[in-house]
Amino acid sequence: MKYILTVLLFCINLSICFAQTIVDLENEIRVYESAIELYQQKIDSLNSLIARIDYEDKRELISQGISFVAEYAIEFYNSPNLSFAKRFYNIPKGDSVTIVKMTEQNTFEALHKNKVGYISARSASRSLSDDMLNALNLQHEMDLRLSIFREAEEQAMKDSISQVERKRIEQANAIKAAQEKKEREKAVQDRRTRIIKIYGEATGKRILDGKIWLGMTDKMARDSWGSPYDINRSVGSYGVHEQWVYRKYDANLYFENGVLTSWQD
Repeated sequence: MKYILTVLLFCINLSICFAQTIVDLENEIRVYESAIELYQQKIDSLNSLIARIDYEDKRELISQGISFVAEYAIEFYNSPNLSFAKRFYNIPKGDSVTIVKMTEQNTFEALHKNKVGYISARSASRSLSDDMLNALNLQHEMDLRLSIFREAEEQAMKDSISQVERKRIEQANAIKAAQEKKEREKAVQDRRTRIIKIYGEATGKRILDGKIWLGMTDKMARDSWGSPYDINRSVGSYGVHEQWVYRKYDANLYFENGVLTSWQD
């Protein structure tokens, strides 16, 4: 019997140790998962920075544009959308042309004799070397990437501003709520102090608890239940009779010469 109890206690302790070990391992996993997420964010940020630097380095190489000599006459337009563009003129064969960049409409913004216009990529490609075409494609790709980076940065800035604004509003609301709570607590404490001072500890506690009783004065009733919704008052040889109507409590209080004589609920 002693052996069985010993084995049983050993198994229980072992189960507790295993359970504790599992909890510790799960906590450790959560710590590493948080660290992985943090490092992934840093990696993404560094990759964006590398891409941005890489772009700026390559952008500098082609910032002056790519110049070539037209081997054929090339139509020169006033708009990148050639379907709706107006043709300025034809660039003569043998003239020098500088391509500034590729547009989203798959045309080239070009400079001919200090005049800016647009030429079709197909027409220009007949006079461009493979290296020139590759450079222009690279420029176009990098412009798109930069546009994406800028949009992402702007969105991140907007999100950051929104978070700051939300936090500011939350803090302002929290301060306002705390101030209102403090004012309510002060009002309750001031009322308690005033009631106790006027009526004493015992009677004051009954009023603070919202009690009514026969023989209490109309002033006590007002301090206990607040002002009534309506008062019906009559005066006779017997004195002053008043009916106080309380909708809040669905009750009527009856006073004779300022003393509560009965109520109806």
